[in-house]
Amino acid sequence: MWAAGITLQAMDSSHVSLIALFLRAQGFQHYRADRNISLGLSIASMAKILKIAGNNDIVTLRADDEGDALTFMFETPKQTRLSSSRSS
Repeated sequence: MWAAGITLQAMDSSHVSLIALFLRAQGFQHYRADRNISLGLSIASMAKILKIAGNNDIVTLRADDEGDALTFMFETPKQTRLSSSRSS
């Protein structure tokens, strides 16, 4: 049985260090995952995308069914701004 949440793993460029991070579903205001899915992402690209978010923004991650792309949506709490970026 798997625990609900997001699991991230990353390795440095020299393949010496492995970083593992587990973000539990309870740590999110809203969490929904219809099924397990594995995605391969560039951490550097993801970091650039996440810099778009403001400190109080709501961030939504949405993966397509094939796992080929991940969409990041950023909303201000007052919903005056909505931005999205797609990583594939």
